[in-house]
Amino acid sequence: MNHPLRTLCLCFGLLFCRAAQAQNNSAPCTPNMRFGSILNHVQITSQSRLMLGNMIATCLPEPSRKSNSPYPYNPDDGGKFSILLKTAKGQTLTTYIWSVEKISNLWELRDYKVVGGEAAIKPLMPGDYVLEFAVEDKAFHRFPFSVA
Repeated sequence: MNHPLRTLCLCFGLLFCRAAQAQNNSAPCTPNMRFGSILNHVQITSQSRLMLGNMIATCLPEPSRKSNSPYPYNPDDGGKFSILLKTAKGQTLTTYIWSVEKISNLWELRDYKVVGGEAAIKPLMPGDYVLEFAVEDKAFHRFPFSVA
């Protein structure tokens, strides 16, 4: 027996899928970060140091330099994926170079090296900051935040 409500839900579901597919086909795929992964994995330690965890990027281009590791973006060889910690005025404080793995159509930021070593991570003072995400030194996403 066919229930009218079930048919209506199925129709709305199909329309929604087609609309989402049409949006995906018409919009160019440009590099971006999953906002929730940034919120969940950017923390300030009790020593006022920035601590970063695994995050998710979408639509990254394949790097032109091939890596010898499973990570197409890699601090040692392969492409360069970086996150720069900057003051709100644009002064770079710390640069993180990431190992990034492609998983289906997502890219997972797995591990990083700090330019200048761990000693280069300075405590954050109260103020406004920006995380700038870049591929091959071309910024594609900015995440502003404040420290109180």
